[in-house]
Amino acid sequence: MRIKINISSDFEPNTSIPRVYGIYDYIVVGAALAGAVVASRLSESPKNRVLLLEAGGYQSRFSDIPGIDVFLSSLEFSWNYKTTPQTNACLVYYKYFEFTCPFLLFKQCPYPRGKGLGGSSIINTLVHTRGNKADYDGWCKQENPGWCYHGIGGNINAEYIKPDSPLLKAFIEGNSELGRKVFDYNGKAQLEVSKIQHDTIHGRRDSTGKAAPILPLRQDVEQYLNGYGRLTKASNLEGLGFFQTESEKTPGRPNIEIVIVPPSNSNGTEPPSFPFEQEYLEVLKTIDLTRTFKLGVALLRPKSRGVIKLRSPDPYEYPLINLNLLSDSNNEDIATLYDGIQIAVPKYY
Repeated sequence: MRIKINISSDFEPNTSIPRVYGIYDYIVVGAALAGAVVASRLSESPKNRVLLLEAGGYQSRFSDIPGIDVFLSSLEFSWNYKTTPQTNACLVYYKYFEFTCPFLLFKQCPYPRGKGLGGSSIINTLVHTRGNKADYDGWCKQENPGWCYHGIGGNINAEYIKPDSPLLKAFIEGNSELGRKVFDYNGKAQLEVSKIQHDTIHGRRDSTGKAAPILPLRQDVEQYLNGYGRLTKASNLEGLGFFQTESEKTPGRPNIEIVIVPPSNSNGTEPPSFPFEQEYLEVLKTIDLTRTFKLGVALLRPKSRGVIKLRSPDPYEYPLINLNLLSDSNNEDIATLYDGIQIAVPKYY
């Protein structure tokens, strides 16, 4: 099967003759996470005429299934961006895609962004995480009173998904034994370990545009239609924890996130969400994957700074996206990631 990859020329208009669609008080360009909310809020006043422009379409019953998120970034729901060649990151992609996917050569990473009503909320992994209170209160003190942290309300639904993997229980109990708090990470404090809250409604994907054993496909679908089962979990994410290393000085504000991903099937197989080095794949062949799990360590407050630039005056050309990961002059990012790995896998002597 060949998957059509979007390219910038796909979005050029069929005609150069302008068309008049009316007069508006507000024109919102892009119906993604922010644009959809802005347009919705503006349209709450009957006096406002609001035009919302979006290049993509609507999410579908297929994209509503959280468990197939790994495929969405290659379909019509994504812009299929890629980064510029990177120096300190995306290095594995050169080897992995050298023969199978030439458009991803030269140390570039895919950079999926949602295309459609709801933006990236129609392709993401649906982990419901509120922003940190210290960030919002900091913006509020900078003479932005509307940005003060509230921590309640909102149009996006959040829920816990079942069934729980035995590995999730082990993850939470293990962190508890290490003296880490187990509580609601979207509550008063964020430095907690918890089962993940998902942006779903009865197991189906929610978005701003709408606001584990092997089982036969039929049984998977039946469970999904009843709001539970492995198809209700994007990327099979189940548990997470927010942590603070010594480099983060603001009380209560994490700089590391750790997630646990059990194998989605009883034989440990699952669609690859990113490429692995061949040496890693060889090691996997020797392991009973039903007795293992993955821990992902994420850097929340990088010091490195990337840049997005126009490629040319042509508005239909994709932009230049340079993540510039792990490039900070003092190597603080890589040091913090190392500290995060030590939190995820403590050493005992």
